[in-house]
Amino acid sequence: MRSFFILFLFFKAWVFCQADEKLFENNQWHAVLIISDNPEINEWYAARSLSEWAEVITGKKIDLLSESEATPSHLWKIHIGNTEAAQKNRVSLPFGQQDNAIREIKDKSIYLIGSNPGATRIAVGRFCEQVLGITFCQPGIKGADYTQLKEIPIPTKDLFRPAFYWRSIGGVTNEISKDWAYAVGYGDCPAFSHNFFKIFTEDEWQQDPSFFAEGKQGYIRPSGLGSDANPNLNHPQAVAVAQKYAENWFKNNPQSFSVPMGLNDTMVFDRKVESEGWFRDRPSRTNYLIGFLNKVAEVSLLNKNNVN
Repeated sequence: MRSFFILFLFFKAWVFCQADEKLFENNQWHAVLIISDNPEINEWYAARSLSEWAEVITGKKIDLLSESEATPSHLWKIHIGNTEAAQKNRVSLPFGQQDNAIREIKDKSIYLIGSNPGATRIAVGRFCEQVLGITFCQPGIKGADYTQLKEIPIPTKDLFRPAFYWRSIGGVTNEISKDWAYAVGYGDCPAFSHNFFKIFTEDEWQQDPSFFAEGKQGYIRPSGLGSDANPNLNHPQAVAVAQKYAENWFKNNPQSFSVPMGLNDTMVFDRKVESEGWFRDRPSRTNYLIGFLNKVAEVSLLNKNNVN
């Protein structure tokens, strides 16, 4: 019984010491930032952002190390992204299509990680908000509200699951704006644009003009502009053309999780494609478009399975 009592006192003292620890105290950091030796570009941006904000808040620089540079020490380790340590310690990665992000605390290590590299930047943004006390009002340091901190405590766990699968905001054109957008929980929407004019081009015209919309004066030749008439998606080879474009897109953009394949910026369709109804006083051809895109996706999946 006495041994149990002594063990209990030891455990209680250990818990007290853990709770009393600080990431920053006495004008110095008791933590380092750790990133993978081969980080994804958004993981690198996340680490750089946290490093900069940590220095702004405290006035002291925090070390940013790659995993191979880090050595065993008494310091807390803040792992950013999918590091080997995160994998080894089985940090629960919030995989999924959504931009899920977590903050996990294990064995004097803090893991900031998302279901994708962009979501890792969201995890860092939430750390800055909840732990460093920053309010991101607008992009850039002048757009943030914060006060200098003399102490930064050990944070608690956190889980971010957005209500919408994808959230983005327009006008985000530079890295300062992107950093702000991720920090406040905006992610990346699937790549989408008026893009059929890049898929059905002069090459297809030379092969067969019936790839394109038929108007009153015959088939409408493409000019290579986003305002071109929409192609004939019922052409027997249209799916193959679009599938080939998608295949090359992912080959050239391996980090992308979607391929932009939207209608051209026009209301001109093949004269044989009738309106399915009206939306906002405009003719709708939703089933025509979505049916075509589903066929492209099915063929792409079939080809992938055959390769595998």
